[in-house]
Amino acid sequence: MSSPSWIVNYNIISGALWSFVLVNTLLVAALYSGYEVFDLTSTWNTLIQCCAVVEIYNSAVGNVRSPLVTTVIQVASRLLLVIGIFTILPDSPANAHWSYITMITAWAISEIIRYYYYAVNILSEGNPPATLKWLRYNAFLILYPVGISSECTMIYNSLDEAALAVGEWYKWFLIACLAVYAPGSYSTVPDLTPLKYEQKLYASLRVHNRPYLVTKGDEMILPFRLKNAEVGDVLNFHDVTTIGSRNYTYNVSGSIDPSIFTIKAVVVEKTKKPMYVKEITKRRNRHTRHVKVKHDYTVLRVSELKLNI
Repeated sequence: MSSPSWIVNYNIISGALWSFVLVNTLLVAALYSGYEVFDLTSTWNTLIQCCAVVEIYNSAVGNVRSPLVTTVIQVASRLLLVIGIFTILPDSPANAHWSYITMITAWAISEIIRYYYYAVNILSEGNPPATLKWLRYNAFLILYPVGISSECTMIYNSLDEAALAVGEWYKWFLIACLAVYAPGSYSTVPDLTPLKYEQKLYASLRVHNRPYLVTKGDEMILPFRLKNAEVGDVLNFHDVTTIGSRNYTYNVSGSIDPSIFTIKAVVVEKTKKPMYVKEITKRRNRHTRHVKVKHDYTVLRVSELKLNI
């Protein structure tokens, strides 16, 4: 799977928009309080969050690797707040509560990290800075609980206003959403945990139409000498059919996307290896003899096999 070139620009622009959301919300919160903060920031926050529907499209058509169901849950939970609370219930006491500021702050920081990580990951061909990668897979440990608890607080504080402004049915709708909110949100956590990326990966690849199943540290003995490759050279492999770990597998058609997977091997030896082969005697076809021959071969050691996302 290869990402369209516009995905990079989309991620950069999205990161910039969420940077604006963060700065705007914090500055307004420092100067004003209560409903004034909501009135001065909610329009921009709602518009920028609604742009996230593009995430569903990207996941559905395969522009990104994010699971469709997980993406729908994440986007729907945010839209419930910006449409179901901000827009439909603008006079809700939740909008003047401290949870509004903590929720927007958690959203903005997590999205800034996520979008810029995706952009840099593609531009660097799967080698983002270690600090940015660490933030991508560790910052959520703080931001996720803050965001979820703030969202639940916002919904809970809006129940009475929902009954008055819309009707009892809307209040019970929000209660139902609140009941499934935590379990539904928990289902998105495994896609962020770094443990998934620490599992030992394997890859099924082909070298000169010969299949090999390897993992990091394995050696591949090729029964020929690789041309234009010397001992110590590092080779990149793209002709991969399958890559995965104990818990998940990706079937790759054709070639591998270097922005998602990296498979490298170093040439450790090129020489002739004495070996015995069976040879059918001319006298009787049913008799064989072992003949010692020298065969050109190349030894490659898999030095890097990783998932870059």
